[in-house]
Amino acid sequence: MKALILAGGEGRRLKPITNSIPKILLPICNKPTLCHLLESLKECGIFEEVTLSLGNLAQTVISFLSHYEYPVPLRLKIEEEPLDTGGAIKFSAPSDEEFFVINGDIICDVDYQAMLSFHKAKKADITILTVKVRDVSPFGSVIFDGDFRVKCFSEKRKEKRVGYVNGAIYIIKQKILQHFPSGRCSLERDIFPILLYLDKAKIFSFLHFGYWMDIGERERYIQLHKDILDSRCFMNFSSFVPNIENGAEVGEPAIFGMNCRIGKGARILPYSVIGNNVEIGDGAEVGESILFDKVRVGEGSRIHRSIVGEGCIIPPISTFSEAIIG
Repeated sequence: MKALILAGGEGRRLKPITNSIPKILLPICNKPTLCHLLESLKECGIFEEVTLSLGNLAQTVISFLSHYEYPVPLRLKIEEEPLDTGGAIKFSAPSDEEFFVINGDIICDVDYQAMLSFHKAKKADITILTVKVRDVSPFGSVIFDGDFRVKCFSEKRKEKRVGYVNGAIYIIKQKILQHFPSGRCSLERDIFPILLYLDKAKIFSFLHFGYWMDIGERERYIQLHKDILDSRCFMNFSSFVPNIENGAEVGEPAIFGMNCRIGKGARILPYSVIGNNVEIGDGAEVGESILFDKVRVGEGSRIHRSIVGEGCIIPPISTFSEAIIG
Protein backbone atom coordinates (compact mmCIF):
# COMPACT_ATOMS: atom_id res chain seq x y z
CA MET A 1 0.00 0.00 0.00
CA LYS A 2 1.14 3.56 -0.69
CA ALA A 3 0.23 6.86 0.93
CA LEU A 4 0.20 10.45 -0.29
CA ILE A 5 0.79 13.22 2.27
CA LEU A 6 -0.51 16.65 1.27
CA ALA A 7 1.97 19.22 2.59
CA GLY A 8 1.91 22.10 0.13
CA GLY A 9 -0.37 24.57 1.92
CA GLU A 10 0.61 28.02 3.17
CA GLY A 11 -0.55 27.62 6.78
CA ARG A 12 -2.36 30.96 6.71
CA ARG A 13 -3.96 30.54 10.13
CA LEU A 14 -0.53 30.14 11.75
CA LYS A 15 1.20 33.11 10.18
CA PRO A 16 3.65 34.75 10.70
CA ILE A 17 5.41 31.57 11.89
CA THR A 18 4.54 29.72 8.67
CA ASN A 19 6.16 32.46 6.60
CA SER A 20 9.44 30.64 7.20
CA ILE A 21 8.46 27.19 8.51
CA PRO A 22 6.12 24.95 6.46
CA LYS A 23 3.27 23.43 8.46
CA ILE A 24 4.62 19.92 7.94
CA LEU A 25 7.79 20.90 9.86
CA LEU A 26 6.09 22.65 12.77
CA PRO A 27 7.32 21.00 15.97
CA ILE A 28 5.14 18.74 18.05
CA CYS A 29 6.87 18.24 21.40
CA ASN A 30 10.06 19.61 19.81
CA LYS A 31 10.04 17.14 16.90
CA PRO A 32 8.77 18.05 13.37
CA THR A 33 5.23 16.99 12.52
CA LEU A 34 6.54 15.12 9.46
CA CYS A 35 8.71 12.89 11.66
CA HIS A 36 5.77 11.91 13.86
CA LEU A 37 3.62 11.19 10.79
CA LEU A 38 6.20 9.06 8.98
CA GLU A 39 6.92 7.11 12.17
CA SER A 40 3.22 6.33 12.58
CA LEU A 41 2.98 5.13 8.96
CA LYS A 42 6.00 2.91 9.51
CA GLU A 43 4.58 1.46 12.72
CA CYS A 44 1.26 0.45 11.16
CA GLY A 45 3.15 -1.91 8.84
CA ILE A 46 1.13 -1.67 5.62
CA PHE A 47 2.88 1.13 3.72
CA GLU A 48 5.68 0.32 1.29
CA GLU A 49 6.14 3.90 0.05
CA VAL A 50 5.02 7.43 0.92
CA THR A 51 4.74 10.34 -1.51
CA LEU A 52 5.16 13.81 -0.05
CA SER A 53 3.38 16.51 -2.07
CA LEU A 54 5.10 19.86 -1.53
CA GLY A 55 4.41 23.41 -2.62
CA ASN A 56 4.90 26.37 -0.30
CA LEU A 57 8.44 26.42 1.18
CA ALA A 58 9.26 23.14 -0.56
CA GLN A 59 13.01 23.80 -0.47
CA THR A 60 12.89 24.11 3.32
CA VAL A 61 11.41 20.62 3.53
CA ILE A 62 13.93 19.24 1.04
CA SER A 63 16.78 20.73 3.07
CA PHE A 64 15.43 19.11 6.23
CA LEU A 65 15.07 15.72 4.52
CA SER A 66 18.68 15.85 3.35
CA HIS A 67 19.84 15.15 6.92
CA TYR A 68 16.87 13.13 8.17
CA GLU A 69 16.86 9.33 7.99
CA TYR A 70 13.22 8.73 7.13
CA PRO A 71 11.70 5.45 8.31
CA VAL A 72 9.82 4.58 5.08
CA PRO A 73 10.77 5.00 1.40
CA LEU A 74 9.88 8.56 0.40
CA ARG A 75 9.08 10.10 -2.98
CA LEU A 76 8.76 13.87 -3.49
CA LYS A 77 6.43 15.74 -5.83
CA ILE A 78 6.74 19.52 -6.00
CA GLU A 79 3.98 21.80 -7.28
CA GLU A 80 5.15 24.62 -9.52
CA GLU A 81 2.04 26.59 -8.55
CA PRO A 82 -0.59 26.11 -5.81
CA LEU A 83 -2.96 23.27 -6.76
CA ASP A 84 -5.14 22.96 -3.63
CA THR A 85 -6.07 19.51 -2.33
CA GLY A 86 -7.75 18.09 -5.44
CA GLY A 87 -5.12 19.37 -7.84
CA ALA A 88 -2.31 18.12 -5.61
CA ILE A 89 -3.81 14.63 -5.47
CA LYS A 90 -4.12 14.39 -9.25
CA PHE A 91 -0.58 15.75 -9.72
CA SER A 92 1.12 13.63 -7.05
CA ALA A 93 -0.93 10.42 -6.89
CA PRO A 94 0.87 7.07 -6.75
CA SER A 95 0.19 4.77 -9.69
CA ASP A 96 -1.38 2.01 -7.58
CA GLU A 97 -5.00 0.95 -8.05
CA GLU A 98 -5.88 2.62 -4.75
CA PHE A 99 -3.96 4.64 -2.17
CA PHE A 100 -4.28 6.60 1.05
CA VAL A 101 -4.31 10.41 1.11
CA ILE A 102 -3.41 12.16 4.38
CA ASN A 103 -3.54 15.88 5.09
CA GLY A 104 -0.25 16.86 6.70
CA ASP A 105 -1.83 18.94 9.47
CA ILE A 106 -4.01 16.14 10.85
CA ILE A 107 -2.97 14.24 13.97
CA CYS A 108 -4.97 11.05 14.29
CA ASP A 109 -4.56 7.57 15.75
CA VAL A 110 -6.55 5.92 12.95
CA ASP A 111 -6.19 2.18 12.38
CA TYR A 112 -5.13 2.27 8.72
CA GLN A 113 -5.59 -1.48 8.28
CA ALA A 114 -9.15 -1.34 9.62
CA MET A 115 -9.96 1.58 7.33
CA LEU A 116 -8.57 -0.32 4.33
CA SER A 117 -10.58 -3.44 5.22
CA PHE A 118 -13.74 -1.31 5.46
CA HIS A 119 -12.96 0.28 2.09
CA LYS A 120 -12.60 -3.11 0.41
CA ALA A 121 -15.66 -4.61 2.10
CA LYS A 122 -17.82 -1.72 0.86
CA LYS A 123 -16.22 -1.85 -2.61
CA ALA A 124 -15.86 1.89 -2.26
CA ASP A 125 -14.34 4.23 -4.82
CA ILE A 126 -13.51 6.72 -2.04
CA THR A 127 -13.52 6.22 1.70
CA ILE A 128 -13.46 9.28 3.96
CA LEU A 129 -12.41 9.11 7.58
CA THR A 130 -15.15 10.89 9.51
CA VAL A 131 -15.03 12.10 13.10
CA LYS A 132 -17.81 13.02 15.50
CA VAL A 133 -17.26 16.48 17.01
CA ARG A 134 -19.20 18.67 19.41
CA ASP A 135 -19.26 21.60 17.01
CA VAL A 136 -19.26 21.13 13.23
CA SER A 137 -19.55 24.86 12.48
CA PRO A 138 -15.81 25.40 11.73
CA PHE A 139 -15.75 22.42 9.37
CA GLY A 140 -19.08 21.64 7.73
CA SER A 141 -20.46 18.12 8.12
CA VAL A 142 -20.66 14.79 6.30
CA ILE A 143 -24.13 13.23 5.89
CA PHE A 144 -24.31 9.47 5.35
CA ASP A 145 -26.96 6.73 5.44
CA GLY A 146 -27.28 3.58 7.57
CA ASP A 147 -24.83 1.75 5.33
CA PHE A 148 -22.31 4.60 5.82
CA ARG A 149 -22.62 5.69 2.20
CA VAL A 150 -22.11 9.45 1.92
CA LYS A 151 -25.16 11.31 0.63
CA CYS A 152 -24.07 14.94 0.86
CA PHE A 153 -21.81 17.48 2.50
CA SER A 154 -23.23 20.31 4.59
CA GLU A 155 -21.51 23.69 4.33
CA LYS A 156 -20.11 25.55 7.35
CA ARG A 157 -22.82 27.23 9.44
CA LYS A 158 -22.73 29.69 12.31
CA GLU A 159 -24.80 27.66 14.75
CA LYS A 160 -23.00 25.11 16.90
CA ARG A 161 -24.17 21.51 16.70
CA VAL A 162 -22.88 17.98 17.11
CA GLY A 163 -22.13 16.06 13.93
CA TYR A 164 -19.62 14.22 11.77
CA VAL A 165 -16.85 16.02 9.91
CA ASN A 166 -14.42 15.13 7.17
CA GLY A 167 -11.28 13.91 8.97
CA ALA A 168 -9.04 14.63 5.93
CA ILE A 169 -7.74 11.07 5.57
CA TYR A 170 -8.95 9.17 2.50
CA ILE A 171 -8.59 6.05 0.40
CA ILE A 172 -9.05 6.83 -3.28
CA LYS A 173 -9.22 4.51 -6.26
CA GLN A 174 -6.99 5.48 -9.16
CA LYS A 175 -9.83 5.34 -11.69
CA ILE A 176 -11.64 8.20 -9.91
CA LEU A 177 -8.86 10.62 -10.81
CA GLN A 178 -10.23 10.82 -14.35
CA HIS A 179 -13.04 12.95 -12.91
CA PHE A 180 -10.59 15.43 -11.35
CA PRO A 181 -10.07 18.56 -13.49
CA SER A 182 -6.53 19.60 -14.34
CA GLY A 183 -4.99 22.43 -12.36
CA ARG A 184 -6.13 23.94 -9.09
CA CYS A 185 -9.23 22.47 -7.44
CA SER A 186 -10.45 21.58 -3.97
CA LEU A 187 -11.22 17.97 -3.13
CA GLU A 188 -13.73 19.04 -0.49
CA ARG A 189 -15.48 21.95 -2.23
CA ASP A 190 -15.19 20.97 -5.90
CA ILE A 191 -14.59 17.25 -6.41
CA PHE A 192 -16.74 15.53 -3.79
CA PRO A 193 -19.96 17.48 -4.50
CA ILE A 194 -19.63 16.92 -8.26
CA LEU A 195 -18.96 13.20 -7.87
CA LEU A 196 -22.06 12.85 -5.69
CA TYR A 197 -24.25 15.01 -7.92
CA LEU A 198 -23.28 13.08 -11.07
CA ASP A 199 -23.29 9.74 -9.22
CA LYS A 200 -19.78 9.00 -10.49
CA ALA A 201 -18.37 7.42 -7.34
CA LYS A 202 -19.36 5.31 -4.36
CA ILE A 203 -18.17 7.37 -1.38
CA PHE A 204 -18.28 5.83 2.08
CA SER A 205 -17.73 7.17 5.58
CA PHE A 206 -15.34 5.32 7.91
CA LEU A 207 -16.14 6.37 11.46
CA HIS A 208 -13.18 7.07 13.72
CA PHE A 209 -13.76 7.19 17.48
CA GLY A 210 -10.17 7.72 18.59
CA TYR A 211 -8.02 10.83 18.74
CA TRP A 212 -8.23 13.42 15.95
CA MET A 213 -6.99 17.00 15.76
CA ASP A 214 -6.58 19.53 12.95
CA ILE A 215 -3.54 21.54 14.11
CA GLY A 216 -3.77 24.22 11.44
CA GLU A 217 -4.61 27.03 13.86
CA ARG A 218 -3.21 28.35 17.15
CA GLU A 219 -5.83 27.15 19.63
CA ARG A 220 -5.91 23.57 18.33
CA TYR A 221 -2.11 23.41 17.98
CA ILE A 222 -1.80 24.31 21.65
CA GLN A 223 -4.62 21.92 22.59
CA LEU A 224 -2.76 19.05 20.90
CA HIS A 225 0.19 19.56 23.22
CA LYS A 226 -2.10 19.66 26.26
CA ASP A 227 -3.67 16.39 25.11
CA ILE A 228 -0.24 14.79 24.73
CA LEU A 229 0.79 15.92 28.20
CA ASP A 230 -2.49 14.57 29.59
CA SER A 231 -1.96 11.23 27.76
CA ARG A 232 -5.07 11.68 25.64
CA CYS A 233 -2.87 11.56 22.54
CA PHE A 234 0.24 9.40 22.42
CA MET A 235 3.42 10.72 20.78
CA ASN A 236 7.05 9.72 21.13
CA PHE A 237 9.06 12.62 22.56
CA SER A 238 11.98 13.42 24.85
CA SER A 239 12.15 15.96 27.65
CA PHE A 240 15.28 17.25 29.39
CA VAL A 241 15.99 18.83 32.76
CA PRO A 242 16.48 22.60 32.40
CA ASN A 243 18.97 24.73 34.28
CA ILE A 244 16.74 26.19 37.00
CA GLU A 245 18.13 29.19 38.84
CA ASN A 246 17.30 30.32 42.38
CA GLY A 247 13.64 30.96 43.06
CA ALA A 248 12.42 29.71 39.67
CA GLU A 249 9.31 27.51 39.57
CA VAL A 250 8.52 24.79 37.04
CA GLY A 251 4.98 23.43 37.00
CA GLU A 252 4.00 20.05 35.65
CA PRO A 253 3.29 18.71 33.15
CA ALA A 254 5.73 20.46 30.82
CA ILE A 255 8.30 19.56 28.15
CA PHE A 256 11.80 21.00 27.82
CA GLY A 257 14.32 20.72 25.01
CA MET A 258 18.06 20.59 25.53
CA ASN A 259 20.10 23.40 27.08
CA CYS A 260 17.28 25.49 28.53
CA ARG A 261 17.79 28.09 31.27
CA ILE A 262 15.05 29.29 33.61
CA GLY A 263 16.10 32.58 35.24
CA LYS A 264 15.79 33.66 38.85
CA GLY A 265 12.20 33.93 40.03
CA ALA A 266 10.82 32.89 36.64
CA ARG A 267 7.73 30.67 36.45
CA ILE A 268 6.97 27.95 33.92
CA LEU A 269 3.30 27.10 34.36
CA PRO A 270 1.81 23.70 33.46
CA TYR A 271 1.24 22.72 29.81
CA SER A 272 4.22 24.67 28.51
CA VAL A 273 6.44 23.22 25.78
CA ILE A 274 9.91 24.77 25.63
CA GLY A 275 12.26 24.15 22.70
CA ASN A 276 16.02 23.63 22.58
CA ASN A 277 18.43 26.36 23.70
CA VAL A 278 15.72 28.59 25.15
CA GLU A 279 16.40 31.23 27.81
CA ILE A 280 13.66 32.45 30.14
CA GLY A 281 14.68 35.72 31.79
CA ASP A 282 14.53 36.54 35.49
CA GLY A 283 10.98 36.98 36.77
CA ALA A 284 9.37 36.00 33.46
CA GLU A 285 6.31 33.76 33.23
CA VAL A 286 5.31 31.27 30.52
CA GLY A 287 2.05 29.31 30.63
CA GLU A 288 0.22 26.99 28.21
CA SER A 289 2.51 28.17 25.44
CA ILE A 290 4.82 26.65 22.87
CA LEU A 291 8.27 28.19 22.49
CA PHE A 292 10.32 27.02 19.52
CA ASP A 293 14.12 26.62 19.58
CA LYS A 294 16.44 29.50 20.50
CA VAL A 295 13.74 31.78 21.91
CA ARG A 296 14.82 34.47 24.40
CA VAL A 297 12.21 35.75 26.85
CA GLY A 298 13.14 39.05 28.50
CA GLU A 299 13.03 39.74 32.21
CA GLY A 300 9.57 40.16 33.68
CA SER A 301 7.71 39.23 30.48
CA ARG A 302 4.45 37.24 30.44
CA ILE A 303 3.48 34.76 27.71
CA HIS A 304 0.20 32.85 27.92
CA ARG A 305 -1.55 30.52 25.43
CA SER A 306 0.78 31.68 22.67
CA ILE A 307 3.19 30.29 20.08
CA VAL A 308 6.65 31.86 19.78
CA GLY A 309 8.64 31.10 16.64
CA GLU A 310 12.26 30.00 16.39
CA GLY A 311 14.87 32.57 17.39
CA CYS A 312 12.36 35.20 18.54
CA ILE A 313 13.47 37.68 21.19
CA ILE A 314 10.76 38.84 23.58
CA PRO A 315 11.65 42.26 25.06
CA PRO A 316 11.67 42.73 28.84
CA ILE A 317 8.37 43.58 30.57
CA SER A 318 6.26 42.42 27.58
CA THR A 319 2.91 40.68 27.74
CA PHE A 320 1.51 38.34 25.07
CA SER A 321 -1.72 36.37 25.38
CA GLU A 322 -3.30 34.15 22.71
CA ALA A 323 -0.72 35.37 20.19
CA ILE A 324 1.41 33.97 17.39
CA ILE A 325 4.84 35.59 17.46
CA GLY A 326 7.18 35.02 14.53
